[in-house]
Amino acid sequence: MRFLKVKWNHAHADEPHLIFQEVDGGSWETRKVELFKGGAVCGYASKAADVGDSILSDQPIPSIEAINASGEFDAEPITQEAFERVWVWAINAQGLQA
Repeated sequence: MRFLKVKWNHAHADEPHLIFQEVDGGSWETRKVELFKGGAVCGYASKAADVGDSILSDQPIPSIEAINASGEFDAEPITQEAFERVWVWAINAQGLQA
């Protein structure tokens, strides 16, 4: 597994600004949290369920280098522990349980 924090560089208030991803060995998302600018939860998704406006990607997730090459995104690796903190926080912020 790899874990990513991706900043989406745009000015659209109705689109996520930060994306946290758990990606499996085949480069497929297994869990994701999306946050609006300012920190409100846009949604989250897993193989079990989608909440809010988030869904898992239907395309493999590229390498960090490929993500960053476009200039539209700034991606960096994060630890599993950092991802889990965001995941649990997002679930609690929505008033739901995993």
